[in-house]
Amino acid sequence: HSMVVRGLYELQLRSWLKAFSPRDFLILKMEDMKARGVGPTMERVWVHLDLPPYQVEDDSPKNTRDYEPMSEELRKYLERFYEPHNRRLGQLLDSLLTEEACDDD
Repeated sequence: HSMVVRGLYELQLRSWLKAFSPRDFLILKMEDMKARGVGPTMERVWVHLDLPPYQVEDDSPKNTRDYEPMSEELRKYLERFYEPHNRRLGQLLDSLLTEEACDDD
């Protein structure tokens, strides 16, 4: 199903890394944006893109909807399915961060 494939971030990132340098990317986690807020997160984006600051006027959630509760069986299936992909994504991100830190030295 296309929704499942969309969650394979490691594969998507590897494809992009064939065309662009790791320094071209700014990896942001949704939970960080929720914790810090849209404004500070977008400020990081503007800086990364070398753009002038811009005040986000409307930071309300977009494209939201309620979903039916997920069954425990499906949740466990998806956790097992995504576990190796998420582990590899973590390793890839760790290696990118290590490379970036070495480049800054």
